[in-house]
Amino acid sequence: NMADVFVTHGGMNSVSEALVYGVSMVVIPFVSDQPVNARCIEKLGVGKRLEYSAANKDSIKEYVLSVLFDTDIKNNIEKNKERILKQNLEQQRLDKVRKDMVANISHELKTPLQSVLGYSEIMLNGLVKEGDQQRFLQKIYDEAKNLLQLIDDIIRLSKLDEQQKNFAEHFDLRAVIENVMERLQNKAQKNGVVIN
Repeated sequence: NMADVFVTHGGMNSVSEALVYGVSMVVIPFVSDQPVNARCIEKLGVGKRLEYSAANKDSIKEYVLSVLFDTDIKNNIEKNKERILKQNLEQQRLDKVRKDMVANISHELKTPLQSVLGYSEIMLNGLVKEGDQQRFLQKIYDEAKNLLQLIDDIIRLSKLDEQQKNFAEHFDLRAVIENVMERLQNKAQKNGVVIN
């Protein structure tokens, strides 16, 4: 990252490193993918290609000086550095969004699952009066439905991400609020909070 010009064979690692550090290149390709990379470097305007058969001490020196003092290449290097920086920042932002989303989804999936496990464990241990069994079974059923709905929402979100389309869904806000209130009722009562 301290070089002004990088003389390279045009291998993918060398080219990538020069692009990341914003160093102009003289590419002397001779095998494999190197000629393709050299054409890309020229197309991006961040270096020049010197044919392997024409490469010698004098021609390399001439190309290095040519690249070193080419203002178009310098400008393209700066534009490319800015573009790479923006892409890196955007990638970091997306990584954080994904990480936060995974944490939130994990929490949202855990809540109904813990309810199902808790109610079923109480029933399995015979701690439910016969008259309360139907209410416990209904809670298990409702939480399982909530879990299934969350999973469906996640699948829908992943499809939206793939399609990158605008998406609108109509829903009954009152039913959502009532469902949330019902699910939080026990926790609210334990903490002395009244929900109405």
